[in-house]
Amino acid sequence: MILFPSTPLLIHILAVLCLSYRLVLSEDADLFDEVVANDEAGEGSVTNSTDSTTMESSTTEYSTTESDLNTTESISWTSSTAGNLPCVPSTKKDAPSMCVLEGTEDQCDPCEGRDCGVDKKCVVDYSTCKASDTHCDCTDPLTYNKDGVCTNPCGPPSPCKNDRPCQSKPTEKLKYHCECGSDYDGDDCGTVHDYCKDEHPADCPLGARDCKLLGVGKYSCGCVDGYILDNSTFTCIKVTQRLSVNLKFNTLYKEAYNIEGNPDRVMAINSIDAAMADLYGDLLIPPVSYSNFTEGSLIAHYNMNMRMGKNGDPEKNVNDLMIYVTNCATNNAPTKKCFDAELGKPFLLENGAVSEDLRCDDVYCPVGTHCEPIQKSENIRCSCDEGFTLNRTVVEDTGRQIDICDDINECELDPSPCKGTELCNNTPGSFECLGSPCDKNPCPGNAECKAVDQYAYECHCSWIYVASDCGTPWMLILVIVSSVLLALLILAIIGLIILFSRSKSGSSVLEATSF
Repeated sequence: MILFPSTPLLIHILAVLCLSYRLVLSEDADLFDEVVANDEAGEGSVTNSTDSTTMESSTTEYSTTESDLNTTESISWTSSTAGNLPCVPSTKKDAPSMCVLEGTEDQCDPCEGRDCGVDKKCVVDYSTCKASDTHCDCTDPLTYNKDGVCTNPCGPPSPCKNDRPCQSKPTEKLKYHCECGSDYDGDDCGTVHDYCKDEHPADCPLGARDCKLLGVGKYSCGCVDGYILDNSTFTCIKVTQRLSVNLKFNTLYKEAYNIEGNPDRVMAINSIDAAMADLYGDLLIPPVSYSNFTEGSLIAHYNMNMRMGKNGDPEKNVNDLMIYVTNCATNNAPTKKCFDAELGKPFLLENGAVSEDLRCDDVYCPVGTHCEPIQKSENIRCSCDEGFTLNRTVVEDTGRQIDICDDINECELDPSPCKGTELCNNTPGSFECLGSPCDKNPCPGNAECKAVDQYAYECHCSWIYVASDCGTPWMLILVIVSSVLLALLILAIIGLIILFSRSKSGSSVLEATSF
């Protein structure tokens, strides 16, 4: 007898078969799993040896080697896939780090089911998307320490010094990064940043500047000795010459020339300033300093700070001024900026331009050296003082030459620079002769005095004298000792004679008695 399933059951079977066929065509594996799960939770499972589709769970065992720990662990996990479709790398250009089920666009996770434990995570190799190519690594921001344990590289305790913040961002050398800011340097922010070593420290002048670090984030700037600050260019410049000028003009003197702000004074100063700037150009270091105007014909008294020029000739600027003024007076001026017509023709008074060589002005040279202008140059040299000898010469960035000098020890010279019993005492660059303690003849007449230093001495006895005062000769001691020994010898002989005589007398008495 043939049994047919009931109508509801037949309808259910047909519905499942239709859905299965549609899911296979659409390759929607996730929906297929959901339908099967709902079916199993409903009226029960339907088994057909020919038409049913079986969902299997595959268990995979493998060994993975973690390079960071150099250990091998055996990992087992269950990975569910629809119809056993494998995970493969996505072919989409906009999703290079993605794993999908083969033949679909559905994402899959090769790490599904893998337990890496505390402080670790499963890492996917997106080039293969294979479960066997996954590995366990420390979760961010943890990293492996030397013992293979996942720890935070920023501590505690923090590896960053001076309370600087730590970021768990690996660098080329370390597994963390200390944010030092601008005040500290080094991998651990342990070094105070020296702003003076920056190419252009803020608030520091250009040129020959002098920068001193005062502490964390603090420094001071100025010009090195021998230089002044040009406020117009905020640059340290070297003043190498000062010209004191007495310039006479063929015009009448007025009190107005000495009143600040008076138009006559302003006109005169502007006229002279323009002429000097025209003459010297960059060699002139403004401003021109005016002392006063005096009467007679108008006489201007002023000083100019100058650069001497690379030729180092202090007379050149003076000669140039004389030629310039002469040309102005004879209307042979090479430019139109000679002097305003209101001032009249200029004339230099006798000795009207006095030059001072300022190349060594305000220059500090090390101990044992002194400043000397270098001929045919605007620079200077700190040369060795007398009593010192040259070791080597250092040339600074400013062009200044510094001699490194060693002291000459004159007391080691032969013969000594001091006379007789005087003691030689070396001093930096010189020496001094000190009186000897033997000058007062502290030793007895039979002793020789040897000075140890300025205050101490020793008395050396001649070989024929002894005692601490060298006052007792060896011969006297020898006579005394010999006399004592001779006396003892004589006494010993006398004693022996007496003893012998008594012994002989005793023998004679015994012989007489026997008769």
